[in-house]
Amino acid sequence: MNFKFQPTFVLVSCLSFLLFDAGNAQAQSTFKENKVGHVYSISVPDYMTKTSGLNSAASAQYQGLTKEAATLVIDESKESLELLSMKFASVQEYFDYLMKTFLQDQQDRYIGKSRTFKVGDISFVQAEASCYLTDQKSKIFYLETIAETPTYYYQILSYSWGDKKSYEKVKDDLMKIAASLKEGNCQ
Repeated sequence: MNFKFQPTFVLVSCLSFLLFDAGNAQAQSTFKENKVGHVYSISVPDYMTKTSGLNSAASAQYQGLTKEAATLVIDESKESLELLSMKFASVQEYFDYLMKTFLQDQQDRYIGKSRTFKVGDISFVQAEASCYLTDQKSKIFYLETIAETPTYYYQILSYSWGDKKSYEKVKDDLMKIAASLKEGNCQ
């Protein structure tokens, strides 16, 4: 018997095997849905625009150059903190932990007394802070807020790089920004 090599037969055979095998592999696998990303929202005044470059860890950054103010948000899942053996009993404990090193190496460091409040089921701790930036030759005024939800901590850091009067003019807006945090399916 004279056998001739048929490339078409070999190609069809290989494709059939691959399709059959792929179909079986898919049927044998179980899939689990995984959440990717995290959804939250904050409201900012119309003089602030979205920006970048203020802080590489921030998931949201806004600034208002005309009012010399900015806000950034750093979100940390409690799960990721626990993987680092960092479990906090309360939002106040997390706040105190962060404030130990906040502006630590800055000249004229000031951290005010913290206050707590709730908006819905979100707990907040907030304090004013300031320091003198030697390289800028000016003071900077902060409103540091930590928010706690069932699964996340949010550091909402707002600041003004103008003088104390500039900070006082935007302080109410900065407080409203922090209190506007919402978590979940934001539209």
